[in-house]
Amino acid sequence: MYNKILSEISQEYYQQNYPNDGQRFVAWYLRNIHNLDTYETKDCITDGAGDKQIDAVYIDNQSSTIYIIQGKFYSGDSLGHGLVKNSQNLQGLLWEVKYER
Repeated sequence: MYNKILSEISQEYYQQNYPNDGQRFVAWYLRNIHNLDTYETKDCITDGAGDKQIDAVYIDNQSSTIYIIQGKFYSGDSLGHGLVKNSQNLQGLLWEVKYER
């Protein structure tokens, strides 16, 4: 799955619209899991200085649900803190908090 996502976020759309693999991964998630279009996806991304570790916020008005999303995409040889990845380690991590009213 990692290689599939890596291949997809290497496409021109993601490369031109998002400055790093972290944002590209979150955008991929929004488009493929929440079925958002390109404009909705771009509007949801909050990643940047002062974002309080929140990479995206998606509000689903139909279900009155707010999704707060934080993702990490690792493309190097380590996951930090001395952890080395291999084919069995998760290389893209994503947290989603769902609030339903």
